Amino acid sequence: MGVEDFVRNGFFEGELFIDESKASYVAMGFKRMSYSELLPSNFFTTQARSAIYKMVTQNLGGNLWGDGWQKGGCMVVGQEGNHILMYYLQEEAADHVNNEEIIKALNLQ
Repeated sequence: MGVEDFVRNGFFEGELFIDESKASYVAMGFKRMSYSELLPSNFFTTQARSAIYKMVTQNLGGNLWGDGWQKGGCMVVGQEGNHILMYYLQEEAADHVNNEEIIKALNLQ
């Protein structure tokens, strides 16, 4: 899903800021993948196979455009924006934050 679809489908109604220079990625410690991480052998790990299976069986699309080398993460920030409630850094291509961790950080249990 690209940013246009994200906005069009109403997933977020507040102000949306896009950091095209990716300075925020550097500031948050998000890393970039190396060539060795994109070798086919890395896509045959249990974690990678599980992620691919979930993507296919749940018909999850995605925006495959952009910077495929950039790793990401997740940061949940408090309501006033002055403290971090949760921080997750992607280590491998198939890594992703657990939804339960986000729900717990937001006190939505």
